[in-house]
Amino acid sequence: MRCATRFAALVVVLPLALLVAVVAQAQSPLPSAWCGDHPASCQPMQAAGGMIDQIVSQSTRQDLLIDFAGGLAVLGLAEEARAVLAGVAPEMGRYTRQFDEAHWIATTLAEAYSTAGQAAVAVAVLEAALAAAEANPSGDPFRLYDIAYEFARAEAWDRAEATALAVAGDERRQSALIDVAIAMADAGLDEDASRVIDAALAIGPMPGDGQRAGWANLNAVAALTALERWDDALAVADQRANPMGPTLGRLAIARAQGEAGQAQAALATIDAVDAPIHDPAEIPAFLAEQPGGGPNWYVVQALAYAEAAAGLSAEALATVAQFDQTDWEEGTLETVAEIHVAAGRGEDAVAAARANRDGRDRVIALTHVIERLADAGETALADETLATLLEAYGALADAVDRGIASQYVAQAHAALGQWDEAEAAVAAAPDWRSLAGAQRNLTILQAEHGLLEAAAATLTAMGESPSIDNDRDRARAGLVRGLIAAAVAAMPAE
Repeated sequence: MRCATRFAALVVVLPLALLVAVVAQAQSPLPSAWCGDHPASCQPMQAAGGMIDQIVSQSTRQDLLIDFAGGLAVLGLAEEARAVLAGVAPEMGRYTRQFDEAHWIATTLAEAYSTAGQAAVAVAVLEAALAAAEANPSGDPFRLYDIAYEFARAEAWDRAEATALAVAGDERRQSALIDVAIAMADAGLDEDASRVIDAALAIGPMPGDGQRAGWANLNAVAALTALERWDDALAVADQRANPMGPTLGRLAIARAQGEAGQAQAALATIDAVDAPIHDPAEIPAFLAEQPGGGPNWYVVQALAYAEAAAGLSAEALATVAQFDQTDWEEGTLETVAEIHVAAGRGEDAVAAARANRDGRDRVIALTHVIERLADAGETALADETLATLLEAYGALADAVDRGIASQYVAQAHAALGQWDEAEAAVAAAPDWRSLAGAQRNLTILQAEHGLLEAAAATLTAMGESPSIDNDRDRARAGLVRGLIAAAVAAMPAE
């Protein structure tokens, strides 16, 4: 399981003031022939540089040079990226954050184009991201991990496996291989998936006690259950040193068994869990005893999904009732919506979402309810719930909350096929960073529904917000537009 949210990926990225710095030191690193072939990308990048020629700070220039090198790599200009980096190599150890943000642009674009069915474009962007990682190996050690995952999303299986094998560190390499194996299993490549998961498990046992190690263990369980290797999945789940680990792993196995039509096996797996979770009244005390204390909604979530998959709707509803609303996380909100709607309790799902004390969480919860209701064909209740959501959104006073919530409003409209309203919700984002995040989310939604022309238009509009009120942010938005334009140009027409 990967933490989902890359909404900030295109938001923080790449201030491009550095074009001026580059021109002041040497010839522009943008090849003239490339500019001739890509005027839509070259022009906004050059314009962005011109906007900030008053920035003279040496440290800022260093930051911006590294940013620009990352942008060049994303555009496939690996040699030019290396040339720019060579000029700042003595400072490289001090400046890696912005270059890592260039990596997030690449992986975000790759996700968008893979989702839109444009795997060749995604792979080209990822190859450029690899060049960037080679040019600056001192940055985020999870770069190759992410690139391997995106290669798998684009179904470039050989590149995904090779990149995962190149990830530094046994634990990270193991996790990367597990993610690739899951993607292979999802694509029906059972033999390849089994080979890759075996290679991952051969690296060593997975008893780690940290959160990242826990996710890796659960991912391994997910890969093995996808291949219906139930005994192997149980063995991996039981490797966890943290007492919560085997509980979560076994509940994940029970859920997979139920979803595979093996309800009796799922019930047996749930019953065999050695933890006081079989009576909902015992759950709060059990959670309070775990390392760190306090509520831990993961086990409640896992139990609810396992019970629902095994056909125990009433028990699943009783379990989600144990969520502590003072400790909501988005996964909790989604689980409550899904369990209630799956049990035919749509009205209860709406009531639970409305009960959220935090206004922003209320919007997020209502969005998840609308999505589940739409999936279940309960459009009348979904439409009524949308009105409730819009009322909750209108009551948000904090700009940050409104910025985050705006993308969920768009998501709710999209779930109901209201694309014009979704675009309007995105346009209403209170600042350009929120706008960029909402646009990125809308792009993925449009692509998932086959609206490639609309997705390309949304991408191209990235950063064109009238609320940009300073030259540095204009430069940053200019580079984003340049990068997007280059990728959009590679998309075949519908």
